[in-house]
Amino acid sequence: MNSSHIKEVDGLRALAVISVIIFHFDRNSLPYGYLGVDVFFAISGYVITRSIIIQVNAGSFSLNTFFMRRMKRLFPALALMVVTSILLYAMLIPRNGGIKTGLAALFGVSNFALWIADQDYFGISTEWNPFTHTWSLGVEEQFYLVFPVLILALRQKHRRMGVVFASIGALSLIFYLFAWGQWPMSAFYLPAFRFWELLAGALIYLGHGGLRRFTDCRYRNVGLYAFMTMLVVTMFATGLAEEMATVLCIIWACTLLFLCSLTGRPNLVLCHPATQFIGRISYSLYLWHWPVAVFTKLALPNRWALIIYIFTTAGLAVASFFMIERPLRHMQWWLTREMALVTFPVVTTAVTGLVGLLWMARPMLFLGPAAMLESSALESSPCHIPGLDGLSKCLRDGAQNRAIWLLGDSHAGNFLLPLRMISTRMGWQLQHLTGRSLYLSLTDQCKSRDCPEGGIDDLLLRMAKVGKRGDIVILSFARDRLEVEPHVKDRFQASLDHFIDQATKMGFRIVLIEDIPKVCRNDGEYFSSIVRRDACVVDAGESRDGRRALSQIYATIAQHRKVTLIDIHDELCETVADRGLTCSNWKDGQLLYTDASPHLTSNTSLQLTNL
Repeated sequence: MNSSHIKEVDGLRALAVISVIIFHFDRNSLPYGYLGVDVFFAISGYVITRSIIIQVNAGSFSLNTFFMRRMKRLFPALALMVVTSILLYAMLIPRNGGIKTGLAALFGVSNFALWIADQDYFGISTEWNPFTHTWSLGVEEQFYLVFPVLILALRQKHRRMGVVFASIGALSLIFYLFAWGQWPMSAFYLPAFRFWELLAGALIYLGHGGLRRFTDCRYRNVGLYAFMTMLVVTMFATGLAEEMATVLCIIWACTLLFLCSLTGRPNLVLCHPATQFIGRISYSLYLWHWPVAVFTKLALPNRWALIIYIFTTAGLAVASFFMIERPLRHMQWWLTREMALVTFPVVTTAVTGLVGLLWMARPMLFLGPAAMLESSALESSPCHIPGLDGLSKCLRDGAQNRAIWLLGDSHAGNFLLPLRMISTRMGWQLQHLTGRSLYLSLTDQCKSRDCPEGGIDDLLLRMAKVGKRGDIVILSFARDRLEVEPHVKDRFQASLDHFIDQATKMGFRIVLIEDIPKVCRNDGEYFSSIVRRDACVVDAGESRDGRRALSQIYATIAQHRKVTLIDIHDELCETVADRGLTCSNWKDGQLLYTDASPHLTSNTSLQLTNL
């Protein structure tokens, strides 16, 4: 096979990037459209193997030249996208997760950053991270670090090269299929579980010469149309398990790559000028489509978002390709003398410094209320999810006076500031321990990694040791937990009742605080309401209905236990003409919540002191 460019491969790139773009704007339109990324993996494996082997055979390959070409091809447009997105992120989104992923993307490790942060690719948290899509670039860049070295080590033994690639790919595939059910996040993000896809493309190039002997090139285009159809049908096949759909897409993609390698009449779809152009700018399209989707859905009404998404993505991709990607790809980088080991630290340090300056200017750049940027008292408290030894560290011994105990999940933390002021006024000690451990223990879901502070039995033992009769124990939990896990309702009620019974027998006075209004369905809706200067609004009755399961548990326990029940729900709502009592994330011009969960702003929390 000669070194001429294969137009049909650019056509496959176009199909892959279009499927990903459709999925990321509306997941229901193409349920498995994200598998276009997997098709890219197979294409990359094929193309990079072809390029390296042609150069090795010609005696012109060097690792420095290879890495410089990769850097020139990938880094400039990536750096521009990261800096631009960080600027918009600092202006519009009051979270820190995005900058960590963006910085990791500059170093080719954003897949590890998302994995360490336990960010589900299909979850709400990653939906508003403009750098989520860079995980796949990380996988490819990590593959590029080891693959050319492997080819050089095996260059004299072509047949052994195929055996080694097939063996590594088979192991990677086995690991992927096994890990998908056990550790899906690892299977999705980590390179060891993804290299089989790139190696599948590499094997197609290595084996295409032998396979051609068994192929009739006259039916090449028939095969291309058939397997393109199978690829698209698979992306719609919601009845397939995700891992099986992934394997099928790689099979179809590799078959298409083989057919593309055959000589024959140009394929009308893959070689169409429009398809070819999209394929050539596919990298820029992929880079820009996701941040554009994040920010357009955030800032624009749905009826305009799709139109703006399409035209903005296309415009930025074309500009990036012609003004950044293509010119810098062919330019001599004289400042670093075309030395990869010098170029990479220089350019990453420069861009990282620029990102750091933007982030330092975030308080001035942010367009929303300053309250959204505040570090809440709960987040900065060492006794919110304190980890091991949390019981002894946070529930302290030796107090001279009585104490107020604040226990529960992060929604109990909504009352930390007012209780801190009240306890100071009364001359009492405040004992505070919040996080996930108590809820998980009450629902019998505690594992050593989930409940480092211990379960309810450990907590009761600590209370017996350091508490005093007459101490007040305040408990509060988020409604969402029982909405997501309704099957644990009875278990939660029985365990909470037991906990209160034991604490009462020790002489503690128990206070249950009902959950506060939930007005925004998710963080995306919350962010949008701030950016668009409107509000999430819900009827007070509807909000109370949403916490009915939790309220019923509290009411049932209060009927037969000596418990004080406090409900400040309606205090956070206001009467609106023609609607009655309604709840929103604003009241009297003041932002009430810092997120959709919701958690109260410090100012709102302090105002509860007098209540």
